[in-house]
Order: sequence, then structure tokens, then C-alpha cells
Amino acid sequence: VKLDAAPIFEEDCVKAPVRFLAESLGASITWNQEKREIGIHSDKTTIIMTLDSNVPYVNNNPVTL
Repeated sequence: VKLDAAPIFEEDCVKAPVRFLAESLGASITWNQEKREIGIHSDKTTIIMTLDSNVPYVNNNPVTL
């Protein structure tokens, strides 16, 4: 599979483009410019991530990364 941007390896973490990962799993992506939020939406799960935050919300529940 070819990524549109190369993954970044930092310490024990791999960062890859969210759109690629989500769409590969059948999810859709939204972007809210005003709130700087990325939304990942599938049949049973919604993940909301705010730029520069380490707390995404999975089905409205905070998850600390």
C-alpha cells in the first residue's frame, strides 16, 4: 500500500496519515476548521481528535494517549 505521506517514527511511536488509516478500514473523515477537530466515523464508532491535544474522544468518552 502506498501512503500519500511517509510515516514518522518517534521513540516507541509510529505516526501515519489519519485519512489513509481510517479510509483503509472503511471509515469516513471530517474536518472542523473552527474547532480544529478531525472526526473519524464508522458504523459503530466515532473518534474526535483535536489538534495539539492528547485526549481523543471515542464515542464521546475521553481516552488519554
